Amino acid sequence: MIKDSQIIELFTYISELKEGEPLNKSQLSKQTGISRKSITRFCDKLALEGYSPKDVLSFTSDKLNTVVRALGHRKDFKQPDFKAIYNFMHPARVYKDKPTLEQAWLELYVKDNFNVKTEELHKNCLKFEGLPEQCMSLNTFKRAYKAYVTKHMSEYSALSDTASLGEVNPGSLMDIDGNGDILNWQDQDGVKHRACVFTASLRYSGLIFIYACERKRTIDWAEFIIAALEYFGGAPACIKSDNDVALSYRKKLFNSGGKSFIRNTPNSTMQYLARCYQTDWLLAGPVKPRHKGQIEAFVNVSERLIRNAARIINGTFSS
Repeated sequence: MIKDSQIIELFTYISELKEGEPLNKSQLSKQTGISRKSITRFCDKLALEGYSPKDVLSFTSDKLNTVVRALGHRKDFKQPDFKAIYNFMHPARVYKDKPTLEQAWLELYVKDNFNVKTEELHKNCLKFEGLPEQCMSLNTFKRAYKAYVTKHMSEYSALSDTASLGEVNPGSLMDIDGNGDILNWQDQDGVKHRACVFTASLRYSGLIFIYACERKRTIDWAEFIIAALEYFGGAPACIKSDNDVALSYRKKLFNSGGKSFIRNTPNSTMQYLARCYQTDWLLAGPVKPRHKGQIEAFVNVSERLIRNAARIINGTFSS
């Protein structure tokens, strides 16, 4: 950090220059230890405020910070929807090109908020033609997104390095998952049965709900989710699932450069459920069990409970 004494020394040298004498920033940088870029910024800021180098010598520490150190008025930027951007950056399944922050800036921020024409939706075009009023530049957008993710992820980094927003708060997240293989079993009367088992758990308390039906259609998932919410006594802030074909659909999108990428979103039935219960829906990353490690463990617990159930032990069981 540049000290006040260094700034005073800098402007002392500048004030002693004769009229018309050029400013040698390289020499001043060696003498004061301040970079040439900072010297330029300090001089420009001082000239903008209407002060001379001699005036700086009488500044108090507070005024020095206000006049010289200040980076100027920061624009009142229109804030992005960082939650939507986070979901955009973490699609459920990507086969080729992963989405980038540049795509998110162009598609979800610039295009949606400032009505920029499609043919102008390119970072170089925006750079040379000028950004709309209150629009963040790409670099400012990247810094803001990084600060957003860092702030929220630090709250529950102990859970996993891929945890999603707000998972540690009571009633904030319900994980759901299917138990994989269909369970086939035969009772004492020789009647064969099949069951698809679903498991739901609350992330904060670890409370488990196990549900079984004959098939794994979208309507079966919906009935399971409704039963789980009734069992838990209400809806959480967010429901998190994997990218099962009965829960999500794939959409092919194109960025401004013409490259295609795949975005997975909850299907219409799951979106309808989420709206009815006023909750959000998160899809875990592709082939990333750590995104929902707790429910993966509870799936094993539910399978063990089923195998140990007395009514099945007395019959014939296979999976």
